[in-house]
Amino acid sequence: MSIGKATVLHIPLHVKRVIIVQKVKSDLVLGSPSSGCQGVGICQMINITHETACKCPRVGAMIGLSENGRLRIYFQKSTMDLRCLKRHFNWGLFQVIEPYKVPEFVSNGLDITSYTIQPGIYPAWESEDTIIVDF
Repeated sequence: MSIGKATVLHIPLHVKRVIIVQKVKSDLVLGSPSSGCQGVGICQMINITHETACKCPRVGAMIGLSENGRLRIYFQKSTMDLRCLKRHFNWGLFQVIEPYKVPEFVSNGLDITSYTIQPGIYPAWESEDTIIVDF
């Protein structure tokens, strides 16, 4: 009587966790809402799929969540001039003067109930194409 060969299964000792990262594309108007979009902070998040008229300068961004659940904005450097970069991201910091409630198209796109960016000074770091800030 012969016995067939045994099949050996190689199971990895660790399994990489797959994280699905949701991001929402938006245009942002930088500034304070109560100052007519002057100053610093976030004045508006604009849904680019429903184009709205806005006279204020806009910057492109992707909005997502960080690993610890904070709102993360990837500001696209290619959509900003040097003056804008210096004004809003000088010294590697981004300042918010007044609270900003994230619009529904962002919270729905990220599958969160709501989110308000609070006043404060937030660290900003650069990648090749973006400036990233966690709120």
